[in-house]
Amino acid sequence: MLYSERIPSPTGKERWTQAVISGILSNPKYIDAVIPFDEYFAVQFEKGKRSLNDEYTGKRKTTRYSSQSVLSGLLACEECGCNYRRITRPSGEVVWRCASRVEHGKRFCKKSPTISEIEILSTICKALKMAQYDEKAVRNQIERIMVGEGGILSIEMKPQIMVQTF
Repeated sequence: MLYSERIPSPTGKERWTQAVISGILSNPKYIDAVIPFDEYFAVQFEKGKRSLNDEYTGKRKTTRYSSQSVLSGLLACEECGCNYRRITRPSGEVVWRCASRVEHGKRFCKKSPTISEIEILSTICKALKMAQYDEKAVRNQIERIMVGEGGILSIEMKPQIMVQTF
């Protein structure tokens, strides 16, 4: 609405950022000047519901990560040792990122790369000499995949048990 009515942002730009709008909607000094009293509290209630922080303790709400991919639990960060998580970007591209970096940013894991799932599957197919990706083969043969700086994948194979028949 602000853009369509050609109202410039506080910095004079034609586009308003989400942060500026959120700041206005959160600041009580704008009650009645910009936003009606009842709408201000409705906005605060909705922001509280959407927040990742618990309103009573102030601590981050617990979230559970769940993925059905066979790669979950196999991919690990070489830098910090945490597992990698499967993330679908808004564009639809599927990538894997270090869970520590996803949750805490660069504080604990500074150099872990984001790696595309297509790249991972291609590397696995080459390592296992597969014409096409096979989840069962991956589950049976791969112990761990370490993701190093620059997206280098180090695949650790499970020990193969030889069975002799007499």
